[in-house]
Parts: sequence; structure tokens; C-alpha cells
Amino acid sequence: ISANVAAIDTRDFGLNLHVAVTTLKNRVISIGEDVEDIVFNRGLQRHREGFSAGSFFQAPVTWADADGNGLLEISNCAATPVLGANCEVVIGDSVEFIGPVLPTYQIAFGGGLRVSRWLSVSTLFEARGGNFQGNDSEAFRCGFRSTRGCPAVGDPNASLEDQAAHIADRFIGSAAGFVESADFVKWRELSITLRAPAGLARSLGAINGLSLTLAGRNLATWTSYPGLDPEVVEGGGNVNFSQSEFNTQPPVRFLMARLNYTF
Repeated sequence: ISANVAAIDTRDFGLNLHVAVTTLKNRVISIGEDVEDIVFNRGLQRHREGFSAGSFFQAPVTWADADGNGLLEISNCAATPVLGANCEVVIGDSVEFIGPVLPTYQIAFGGGLRVSRWLSVSTLFEARGGNFQGNDSEAFRCGFRSTRGCPAVGDPNASLEDQAAHIADRFIGSAAGFVESADFVKWRELSITLRAPAGLARSLGAINGLSLTLAGRNLATWTSYPGLDPEVVEGGGNVNFSQSEFNTQPPVRFLMARLNYTF
């Protein structure tokens, strides 16, 4: 659903607003008789009947700092681990649904402002959410047991949640802690155009038809996603449904200036 509103439209002033809202729900009806889950993206995602296509599934991770020292360990786990004093991180017996890969909603909001003929401003914000992303960049850094770039390995004050995510992924077999919410709001575009005012152009004919445009794209991102960017896709546009980042280049911020002279 979308709406465009000309809120103000006079000779000297104009204000336009527009908003578009998209929602998405999908569900795998069948993958074939006697066909097991279709697993991909390093085991993070799967097509499973009754769930949205390509959803994230992992064994759940639980932890308890039984001795209260702020450090989680699994060195004393028995063959059949039981969460407690001798085993501070355990995973579930089977994978569980974490969330969908595709955004369940997208919202775009923007507008344009015009002041006489000498100033024009337009901007666009975009929000997406309800989906998840695999933070393989962080999992990769932590997997090398390096003290660089991975708080769960090198920082004794790392949160228990980060420690549990690393331990479960590196030693027990669940990457649930590295599947993150990919909700975000982005300031997509801003454009400002200045034209020579009519009065000034009449007195200084040489500047008639002169305009300056300053523009930017991907100016700011607001998100709780801890990785490089909640929007990047490791496989680009070549891999259907796979949604993870692995040292992937985030969207670039563009800043541009353009000088036009019409004669």
C-alpha cells in the first residue's frame, strides 16, 4: 500500500510526502513426499514444510555461569551434558526455528520540499525487519581463537551471551548465537538543489541558469545488528534465500556535488 500527498502546493512553497508499506508472508507447503529438510548456507538455513522458505534453524543454546566467575566453560561436560556446575553451555537435541530470512515488512518514507524556484530538498528513509541474518564474519573471527576482533575469545569481560555463542559454535555444533535480527532503518537519500534566485539572476545575468546540487546515499543506519551491515548478502544476487555476511562489503556511502549551468 502506498500514498502520495501534496501537502502544500503554492507558487512560492511546496511540500510533498510519500509512504509505501509492504508486508510478506510465505510458507512451504510441500517439498515432496519422503523428502527431508533441504539444508544450505553452512547448515544455518533450511526449507521445511510448514515454515517460511529458507528459514534459520539451529539447536538452541543455553548457558549458566554456575561458579559465578564470569567465564563459561565446557571442559568438565560429561558424555551426556547437563547444564549445571560441570557444564556451563549446552545445546538442544534438535534444531528449532529461529526466524525467517526474508523481511516480513518494508517501509519507505520520504518527501520533497520546494521554496520558490531557488531551493529544492528531497529525502528518503527505509525500514526493513522481521527477518534474520547469519553473522558469519564474527563466527569466523572467533573460530580462530584469536584475541583480535572477537570479544568472546579475547575479552575477559565479554558478555555471557557472546561467550556462549562462541563456545556453542566452535565446540558443540550450534551457530544459533550468530543468527542475528536484521531489522534496520536507513537514511537512503538526501538531495539539496540551490538555484540562482530570480532577483539575483536578473541583476547578474551571468548566473541565470546556474544551480548546485548536493546529494548523498546510504547516509546513516540505525540497527541492533552487531555485524558489518544487516543488508549485505555474502552470495550477492546469485544465491536464492541464502542470507549471511562473511567479510562482505557493506553498501557504500555516496556523497556527490554537481554544478549545472544552463544557457
